[in-house]
Amino acid sequence: QPHQEIVRLLVHPKSPVQRLLVDHPTGSGKTREMICVLENFFYDQRPKIAIFPKAAICRNFYTELLRWPNRYRDYFSCLRPREASLAAGAHEMRREMWDLTRLPEKTVRELIRSLREVLEMKGQSFRGFMRKSFRDLFKAQHPGEPMPLAPLIAISYASAGGSYVAMNNGQPVSAVMKIAWHGARPGCAGAGSAPRSHNVLDHKILLLDEAHQLLHPGRYFWQLQQLRRQLAAAQGSVVVGFSGTLALDQPEEGRQLLEIVKGGAETVLCDEGFLSSFPTRPREFFAEALPKGVPDELSEQIQEKLVHRIS
Repeated sequence: QPHQEIVRLLVHPKSPVQRLLVDHPTGSGKTREMICVLENFFYDQRPKIAIFPKAAICRNFYTELLRWPNRYRDYFSCLRPREASLAAGAHEMRREMWDLTRLPEKTVRELIRSLREVLEMKGQSFRGFMRKSFRDLFKAQHPGEPMPLAPLIAISYASAGGSYVAMNNGQPVSAVMKIAWHGARPGCAGAGSAPRSHNVLDHKILLLDEAHQLLHPGRYFWQLQQLRRQLAAAQGSVVVGFSGTLALDQPEEGRQLLEIVKGGAETVLCDEGFLSSFPTRPREFFAEALPKGVPDELSEQIQEKLVHRIS
């Protein structure tokens, strides 16, 4: 769709856009947009961190990675051909969409677990650097096939602002977060003579689904406060927030969210180039919702009016 192509074009290694707030309505395919962005940075040496409201939505993301053709799925197919064949079924493995609805829920969960293990690339890094021996072995066993230069993980907001940003003795605790982090080792590329960074989110590809959750922490107040602070201050990172509801409670929330995404540029630059807004739902791209007038996201009050419980 055109709005998805816009995001693919804007968030690209050769694009000057490094921070973007994507305001696209519910049902517009934001997960597909996230996969497009991850495809653009497949050969980027920075870790890819996809952040979701809950662990269940993380599983949905991995399901979509299996469903749609992409190089992460190709890499998984090389290392786990048996599982890939099961997921693909009768379809041609590389170019077609895989239908996972025909598989039992238990099987799908096992496939998701296997995909996550492959993309996390555990054991392939040492002190913040990817080991060349693993890449050489993969090239020898699968010549011409794609291999990402850094891990891809999907985590919840609570984890992203909690255990994944924790530091110990000036180092990120998470092995994934150490990769490409410019303070990982004195004198490493990008560090120079500058003091070590205390921001674990420096030099990362960060994609946030339902980014408005940053402003509604609930019981995870401390974790999301940490996450907001580090996102705004992150250097050398790509930060993309996706949301279909910029202002959930108060009108000013949209402004607050944009300032978090803009980071340090908020005080010196205008908003141009930091926002992709697609507020309408053209009939040619979206099915008509019935009954008319029912919003995409139903509050508890609206649900009480529309849903009748039968005991």
